[in-house]
Amino acid sequence: MKKIVLAGLLLLILAGCLFSLKAAHAASFAGNNLRLAATTPPSIKDITLPKSKYSDLGSLLSGVATWIIGFAGAFATIAVVYSGIMYITAAGDEAKAETAKKNLTWAILGVVVAILAILIINNIIPILAGTFK
Repeated sequence: MKKIVLAGLLLLILAGCLFSLKAAHAASFAGNNLRLAATTPPSIKDITLPKSKYSDLGSLLSGVATWIIGFAGAFATIAVVYSGIMYITAAGDEAKAETAKKNLTWAILGVVVAILAILIINNIIPILAGTFK
């Protein structure tokens, strides 16, 4: 039963990520100017591509790190929920309750580390680099 609940939660998170990626992809191409004349075929000059926010290696690495930290935070949040379910279903078994408490401690630490990492990447590094807006 626990595996089914965990698999369901993971499936919901994955579906949410996929839908948000699809929406972001559609929004990034919504602003393209495809000027197509009715009588002439389009040329390469008529197509404009969206500007990328990853113009250099530093911003690309920052974006990749943000994604990885986001997945780690989602995993840690799932671990918190799973540990809570383990604790509730321990039913007086001290060994299971102790294991759930340890798992919960490490899961909360994972959430805190993920939040601090996002704060560091988005705020402290731009301040040190002199690019904070």
